Amino acid sequence: MHLSFAQYHLKNLKTVNIIISNGSRSFMVKFILLSFCVILISVLPAKAQSRTPFTNGNTTIVTVKGNTADYDYVTPELLVRYNNTTQNVECVLNVASLRPANAEAPPGLVQDVFFVSKYPEFILEFKVPAESVAANRTGVQDLNTRASITFQGITNEVLIPVHLSSDKQSIVFSTNFDMMLDNHQGSIPAKYLPVLSGRIVITIQNARWANITPN
Repeated sequence: MHLSFAQYHLKNLKTVNIIISNGSRSFMVKFILLSFCVILISVLPAKAQSRTPFTNGNTTIVTVKGNTADYDYVTPELLVRYNNTTQNVECVLNVASLRPANAEAPPGLVQDVFFVSKYPEFILEFKVPAESVAANRTGVQDLNTRASITFQGITNEVLIPVHLSSDKQSIVFSTNFDMMLDNHQGSIPAKYLPVLSGRIVITIQNARWANITPN
């Protein structure tokens, strides 16, 4: 098959246009991806720096109520922070860190009840108005405040008592409340059904959040 001079150059021109077009699309895709990465890198550090850090070293006691005995577990690893945006105190408990605190408590029972392999954290958040932790206010308050509890991956709202003291740089609080697993759509592992009542008591003693964010 023979092509005329015009047909030959027209064919080559189309081929060049296709190559240029594909090259342009490839360049645009690379440019967009690069721009996205630059924006992501610049935004994430700033966002991370603006988040209020957690304070650790706070004591929590978890009592799993049995039919004939109580099983106590304790940990100093509760994380606490105050979220200025939501005006919530946020607490995160690493369930795996709980250790037996009395002779009746067998190792691992509390982790089994909390289904720690699937739900490694117990989360508590409760409302503390900003004016209660204002920089120019120091005092002690007993609050009956609304809290959200995330247990076995399900979040429920309850009222809990909170003993709160604060100054311009820290919050110290204690609370004690119980949970019935039925009310929280929770379940007990089958092997513990004969011995457990389905009630859990959470005690947080003098937990402290300190504002360590640089001014």
